[in-house]
Amino acid sequence: MDPVTMRQTLSFTSPLRGGRSAKRSGWGAKSPMTQHQLGTVIARREFECDGSTVILEVGTPYPVDNGGTWFCPYRIFGLGEELVRRAGGVDSAQALVGALQMAAAHLYAYAETNRAKLTWCGQLNLGLPVPKGIEDIVPPDGK
Repeated sequence: MDPVTMRQTLSFTSPLRGGRSAKRSGWGAKSPMTQHQLGTVIARREFECDGSTVILEVGTPYPVDNGGTWFCPYRIFGLGEELVRRAGGVDSAQALVGALQMAAAHLYAYAETNRAKLTWCGQLNLGLPVPKGIEDIVPPDGK
């Protein structure tokens, strides 16, 4: 399956749902299950948001469907809803990049929607990759 088709409609079988297939839409779609595990944290970044700390943690990518699909879990602390979300890809690298992009989109959207000052190392640019099409939401380097 090519990455574009996979991004549009991603099917996977979940042992938590009795092996039934669940259809998900989009890379970072939240599952109706809350049992997702973050697993071993492989990356962590702290941000400042109006005087509070916001933390992004990224877990280890893992294969499903005999390695034909990979997911990478991530969680953001400090903005309210602290669910483990996941991004998918055709391999572990694509899933990892997808998780970073989805986290960045979430963080930038939160800051813009709530008119919050969200920074990393004093910069408005959070230093994370963003999905194509929303590059304009990333503030330029500088304070």
